[in-house]
Amino acid sequence: MQEEQVVDAHRAEGARGVVVAESELVARAGSGILQQGGNAYDAAAAACLACSMVHPDKCGVGGYLLTGVVIDGATGQAWSLDANSRAPAAAHAEMYDVRPIVAGQSPSLNAREYDCDVCDDANVHGPLAVGVPGQLAGIGTLHDRWGQLPWAQVVQPSLDLLADGIRFGEGLANSVCAMEQVIRRFPATAAHLLPHDALPTPDSVWHRPDMERTLERLATAGWRDFYEGDVAAAIVDAVGAAGGILTRQDMATFHPRITEPYVAIYRDAEVLGAILPNGPISVLQALNMLDCFDPVDVDDVRWWHRMTEVLKRVWRDRLTYLGDPDYTDVPIERLLHPDYARGRVEELLSFPDHVDTQPFAAGGGVPETSHVSTADSDGNLVSATITQGGGFGSVFTVPGWGIILGHGMCRLDPRPGGANSVAGGKRPLNNVMTMV
Repeated sequence: MQEEQVVDAHRAEGARGVVVAESELVARAGSGILQQGGNAYDAAAAACLACSMVHPDKCGVGGYLLTGVVIDGATGQAWSLDANSRAPAAAHAEMYDVRPIVAGQSPSLNAREYDCDVCDDANVHGPLAVGVPGQLAGIGTLHDRWGQLPWAQVVQPSLDLLADGIRFGEGLANSVCAMEQVIRRFPATAAHLLPHDALPTPDSVWHRPDMERTLERLATAGWRDFYEGDVAAAIVDAVGAAGGILTRQDMATFHPRITEPYVAIYRDAEVLGAILPNGPISVLQALNMLDCFDPVDVDDVRWWHRMTEVLKRVWRDRLTYLGDPDYTDVPIERLLHPDYARGRVEELLSFPDHVDTQPFAAGGGVPETSHVSTADSDGNLVSATITQGGGFGSVFTVPGWGIILGHGMCRLDPRPGGANSVAGGKRPLNNVMTMV
């Protein structure tokens, strides 16, 4: 007998557990796996795959990142799962043509993050923006390490979605319209996202036969085929033919990391966060600083002023000190030490009405990144963030396979000499705040 479910736009739940996602289709994909006897890890893997079908502007099979915090219900052990992209081995600190910002232009991603521009946005769009796509390896590792259902069963909900066709909806249709000019630079992407060479409406139904082919291959051959088999060969050949530097060796040697997460105590709560080069260290810094203040009601303007000034200081530390700890000496203990937090707060309190005028331009309007949380009746829990990067990632599609590749390279500083500057094999710093 089928289990009764309560479903809204964000959540699907039943006696076996709960799945929370940004859309009903994604939540149902995960909850269906729970009904079939899967655990929270199976459900998270299925939901992340389904999200990649429904929200390709935000995440995808070719997305550059999955970051997760996992809790084993039987033991209480928590893990950080880091499937961040890596730069191709041939990448180097001077591979992009870095230029000064042109006054009067809308700020680019590079201008907002790195106070510069890059010729043709080569680290954002196109083949040189592509690092090793980490998202699918993260999904596969989550399933292999902790799941219990067969892999093909976890993939099936996404195949079912594709078989029926997916309504664009307002969000995805708006993303395509906003990115039309860039999309048309890449013929395979235009063919994939612009049915009949026309902009979609929210009611347009999207059929993705190339992605169906890819998922069917991955369901039978296993997710590692994406990194070691026919799918990997297609990705590398397409990127190389367009002038990129990704190789079969880069793909085959990619492995997610499973480690203990960062742990901090904030007031009465234990806070768990994914490891560097992901973003939770910045949240922990902010919590340490906020804990130094006397409590103020959230409706008090002082609360908002303090929060704003704290986050500015944390963001500056992020851009100054943080990067892949395999490549740079990140002063983690100092940044998270209570004395450091107190010192920064004392600076702020010495000028309580001061406003840090460091400019931080607002981002663009195209959605990026999604999140899935799952829990089951055995106490297992997954918090997983997945992303292409901003607005369809690199906007580069592998012809014949329907794989839009993420732009992990744009999360590395295109300027040489910094903690997060480009280097072969380096994991880019990101601000994904996956936490429990």
